[in-house]
Amino acid sequence: MGKSVGIATYARVRRFFPDRESTTRIVETKTAAETGGKGALTVKSSQADHTKPLVTQLTDVFGETENNESTFERVCQPLIDRCLEGYKVLLVAYGQTGSGKTYTLIGAKGPGQLGLLPRTIQALLEDERVLRLEIKGFEAYATSLTRIPLYDLFSEQNRFHFRKFVPPSDDPKKNKKAEWKWSQEKSTTAKATWKSKKGSTSADTMNAGETFLITSVEEGLNAVEMAHDASHFAKTGKNPESSRGHTVYVLKLSIQNPQGDDYDPVITDVYLKGSEMVECIW
Repeated sequence: MGKSVGIATYARVRRFFPDRESTTRIVETKTAAETGGKGALTVKSSQADHTKPLVTQLTDVFGETENNESTFERVCQPLIDRCLEGYKVLLVAYGQTGSGKTYTLIGAKGPGQLGLLPRTIQALLEDERVLRLEIKGFEAYATSLTRIPLYDLFSEQNRFHFRKFVPPSDDPKKNKKAEWKWSQEKSTTAKATWKSKKGSTSADTMNAGETFLITSVEEGLNAVEMAHDASHFAKTGKNPESSRGHTVYVLKLSIQNPQGDDYDPVITDVYLKGSEMVECIW
């Protein structure tokens, strides 16, 4: 009988946007280090709704002060270690629209804001055991259950090109406002190209599709941005580039094995679209 493999579960609480949201916190978090065991996520009681406190235990929990770097260290680094031993690993990001999935997995521009996927690429490229690193990207998007195609995010036909953002000044606040406006314009322009994208209902994500070879961290970051831009994304109240489909990123590695033949493990990141929306059905 093979060795059983446990599934690690994590929760991350996004910080408030004071200019757009109420600042009444309805959840409390405790990390695994704080409890000495499992992480704890507590939904507070509500007299108005006649609800009692609900406590959920997970492998670990990340509060609103946590950043992408600490999330990477506790979530992805153990997966990378297993992958470098030759195992296939899987990371799934799930949550409602605006909960922070895109920011966590992909990240944003700015110091310390790099997401888990580009950080994983960076860590693999810096490991001398990795001989070759490639990435694939697919997205499932549909508006009905009768046909759900997969879109190859590295196919030339599905690529989306838009001008790069250039900060207009040295003022961080003005630049942030200008980038937000640029992102909204980008989303509007991208949505106009959706009908031209081509997908397939019989795609084999492991053996088919365009493969992008990554030889540097910069190439890896560009590949992630290219795949995201090729997906179906649109603006929401909290995210101007919110994904509208389920996205899968596949990292294929060739690793040197000092004890014998080299091996080719796989890291798969699955990014599930916001769960409460209904304009797309899966």
